[in-house]
Amino acid sequence: MNFIKECGLYAQRYNNSKCPDENVDIEKLAYTEDNLYDIICDKIGRLQKENSRPIPYRANDRIKR
Repeated sequence: MNFIKECGLYAQRYNNSKCPDENVDIEKLAYTEDNLYDIICDKIGRLQKENSRPIPYRANDRIKR
């Protein structure tokens, strides 16, 4: 989460013309508005609120973790 925040702050500085184009770090650019990360966090929060009991889970050894 810290890296996502860092990327968002970097993108905000870039969008405010505080980072010159020739020195921009493409890997650190991220969305700065209500973006994918915000949407995912909102959905996770809503899911937890509506389903506060643990969700049954059975491990699948075929999935690489």
